[in-house]
Amino acid sequence: MNAWFPVPQTILPAKFYRLVMVTFAATLTLNIWANPSWAADPFRMKEPRNIGNKTEAAFKAIFQQGDYQAADRYLQEALSREPNEPLAYAMKASLAYTNKDWATLDTYSKKTSETAQNLISSDSLRGNLYAAVGLFLEGAVILQREGTVKGAPQALSRLQQVYQHLDKAEAVSPNDPELNLLKGYMDLMIAVNLPFANPEQAIQKLEKNAAPQYLANRGIALAYRDLKQYS
Repeated sequence: MNAWFPVPQTILPAKFYRLVMVTFAATLTLNIWANPSWAADPFRMKEPRNIGNKTEAAFKAIFQQGDYQAADRYLQEALSREPNEPLAYAMKASLAYTNKDWATLDTYSKKTSETAQNLISSDSLRGNLYAAVGLFLEGAVILQREGTVKGAPQALSRLQQVYQHLDKAEAVSPNDPELNLLKGYMDLMIAVNLPFANPEQAIQKLEKNAAPQYLANRGIALAYRDLKQYS
């Protein structure tokens, strides 16, 4: 990964973080909205993970019923009854980002990282995946607090750790659909915003291994649009 991931400090941080944060929130939203029956695991048809009843209920309240007050109650219950599920904290953090609630983003980005680290010993794939997500969220907090210029070195340090954890997750199961969807989107965002980056590897990940397929196709279409390859 690192061999093809050069990151110039003056180009990437603020724009990249904004793009991927929006993408992360949209990925969660689109998955659950279009596949409410998959709410417990919107990514895997085989060997699905159980994210917990309250977390699942929160997903359904938001994306199937549009009841945000109920969703907030379910999420609070999920955090107390299902404290080992990093996706619940990541959801809270990503929603905080979209609402520009930086204090809440700070709190739940750290909880995402903490919970993910604890998960690594029992589920190295998802533990490392959400350790990457947590570090990415922490980087977003740094950029908001410190500004682009001052915060860039710290944010880039987080970003390097993000890809270290993604590499570890990939070593466990390189074809995992959840990993390939989130990682593919992140790689594409880099590729379409850096003139020297090659998007083909990210596109291949989305084409071959990401799920659900419609969302992988959406990412590919957006990439070609941004690269102005319309054929």
